[in-house]
Amino acid sequence: MTAADHCEQVLAVVREQGPISTTKVRTAIRARAERTDSALRALATDRLVKRTPEGWDAAGQAGTGVRSACPRVTAAELAAMLRPERVRAIWNALSPNGRDRAWAALSDQQRVDAIAVVFDATSAENAL
Repeated sequence: MTAADHCEQVLAVVREQGPISTTKVRTAIRARAERTDSALRALATDRLVKRTPEGWDAAGQAGTGVRSACPRVTAAELAAMLRPERVRAIWNALSPNGRDRAWAALSDQQRVDAIAVVFDATSAENAL
């Protein structure tokens, strides 16, 4: 299960049962505690959940998707991906501002290579 899928599960539990304690979220998800805690923190950062005295509660709109708000992947998940999939995952994990900064820092050749990877070309020459 990817980190984004895990975030979706955590958000679903909070929306269905919230306000809910961290311990009860961990029990409902049945995953490593640190992974669930990390998902809760990410969702709180993205303002999809909030911490209240009674526990975690949904903060965003019910239709808000988690994939765009919580597209985190672990280093192990990235290592297991093929290069094009890994590049897309990293790109999707960046905020729009982060994407702009990352793109601006690339040389022209690096940009061509990145476009080749995104469009599944086997080399930069095939992308042109």
